Amino acid sequence: MKPFVDYGHQNLFRVIRGQLPEEGRHDPGVLSLVYLMAGSEALRTLVSPYFDVDTGRFDYQRVLEQSNVPQELNVLLRLAVELHSGETGVSVKDLVEGLEEPHFSLALLAIRLRKQGIQSDLYNIGNHDMMIT
Repeated sequence: MKPFVDYGHQNLFRVIRGQLPEEGRHDPGVLSLVYLMAGSEALRTLVSPYFDVDTGRFDYQRVLEQSNVPQELNVLLRLAVELHSGETGVSVKDLVEGLEEPHFSLALLAIRLRKQGIQSDLYNIGNHDMMIT
């Protein structure tokens, strides 16, 4: 399994990560959130007003209060919050039944990133063969 959905995902992840303070660039929770934001424009649009890239702070409680969030985006949001801070319960069933491609693959990759961290060679930005095919 390759670590990025496509080059656009990889590049946006790099850009957002580069804007974070040093400690945020290596925080698995923050990086998981940034990874999901970079891979989903809808999630990025929803979360951006509540994520301060300059400090790495994420007001997940306020974003979870949003109403009228489509079901699939809600599952992705709950996963982002769970990976970031462990504050929501998102089940495997939620992921399997609630996410379609490419969001399902994106979710699996984000979980892997959270587990392995950015130090893994799989996330070496110099490797140009890093897309899901």
